[in-house]
Amino acid sequence: MLGMSAIHSFEAKQRGSASSTMSFVRSLGMTIGITVYGIIQRNDLESSLVGAFGGVGAPQGMNLKEIRATCCRR
Repeated sequence: MLGMSAIHSFEAKQRGSASSTMSFVRSLGMTIGITVYGIIQRNDLESSLVGAFGGVGAPQGMNLKEIRATCCRR
């Protein structure tokens, strides 16, 4: 409903361009938002792990700075 109301003020010839531009900007915003949230979450997890194991040392000699190596070690 909101998308239709946003393009309602455009002429009929411009509504397709307005609709595609609106979809592109929405997708771009979601991509940037998910990326920023992922970075914040990764940094929070890293600092929590270092805080939990930092004084004692990492279990089995794992490097807590590299999260992927910690969780995916075989």
